[in-house]
Amino acid sequence: MQRIRSATRSLRSPWGSLGFVLCALWCTGAVLYWQMAPIPKIRVRGVPLELSRIHIPSWATDYARRWLDEPITIDAGRVVTHASRRSLGAQLQVDTLRAQTAGLHLHHLLLRAWIQGTPASLAWQASVDRKQLLRFLETVRRNAARLPEPQSFNSEGQLVGGAPGWTFGPARAADHVRAVLLRELTYARIRGQVIAPPAPHLPLETSATFSEKIAEHTSSFARYGDAWGRAQNIKRAVQEIDGAIIPPHRIFSFNQQVGERSFGRGFMPAREIANKEYIDGIGGGVCQVATALHAAARDAGFTMVEHHPHSLAVQYASPETDTAVAWPSKDLRIRNPYRFHVRVRATARGGRLNLQLEGAQHHPPRRNHEPN
Repeated sequence: MQRIRSATRSLRSPWGSLGFVLCALWCTGAVLYWQMAPIPKIRVRGVPLELSRIHIPSWATDYARRWLDEPITIDAGRVVTHASRRSLGAQLQVDTLRAQTAGLHLHHLLLRAWIQGTPASLAWQASVDRKQLLRFLETVRRNAARLPEPQSFNSEGQLVGGAPGWTFGPARAADHVRAVLLRELTYARIRGQVIAPPAPHLPLETSATFSEKIAEHTSSFARYGDAWGRAQNIKRAVQEIDGAIIPPHRIFSFNQQVGERSFGRGFMPAREIANKEYIDGIGGGVCQVATALHAAARDAGFTMVEHHPHSLAVQYASPETDTAVAWPSKDLRIRNPYRFHVRVRATARGGRLNLQLEGAQHHPPRRNHEPN
């Protein structure tokens, strides 16, 4: 108690007050020096950081803005796009760096670097919004993808014309572009898949004629926005089925003619029906082409050998002609009841799907059905 009283009296003295003021000034100066002094031996994203601690937020904000606005080149074959990292979904949070340079975390980092004798490094990690990146790449794919052009036979029986198509899978492309963004690169080349031209249908003997239209079916489909992929699938299926020949009394398989619905063959992601719900799948929209064939074949008197309706009602067909196909489990198979060949002609232009059956004679419709 006596010591405390003695210390109190000394503080009240002129020399005690002066000492107290000097101590307070020294502490204040130490704090200001800590705030204003450059941070020794530290690097952020490979950049030496020679700024004071109170300047870190402004430096980080400026760096993040420049980094996010830097243009990135997306090379998708015939379409080359330039976009900023920000528009591709890249993110660089300033608050993350501010938290790493505050308090004991920075002391620990500098002490460890001093002990190891190496510069300290802060991992200011960037991130990528995958949904935003996928939306951007979907726009690129719509501009870059092209359907193959089928070949044909000339008057001498030689193959002429035709051109391969090209497309790419958005999920795989998103993984590649994300890696480019995070590795500080500025060029991303998307590797797509070449789609081989559809094989032409072999010409028949000269006795096969198709002078009469036996049956016809027309329906409409959307082409833009979310329906773009579905429209591409309809056009792709039409390419495979147009010109197909059904010999007399033979069974025609839709799946065998159109083939597997995959990226490599030019089919796109689109909404489709499965188990009474809408899901995203490859080849959504092909069922509308199968439905058109079913409706025309039904009016032409073909025998329905195999047919599957959707688990939900569709807008483009009646319940009698609605047809669901899936590779390789669900197929549409029809039998030609006539003594002559029947040719399938299909077009998909301007949002209209038209399918005709042509033959040597016009027969009245006969509706015969066989169990699946």
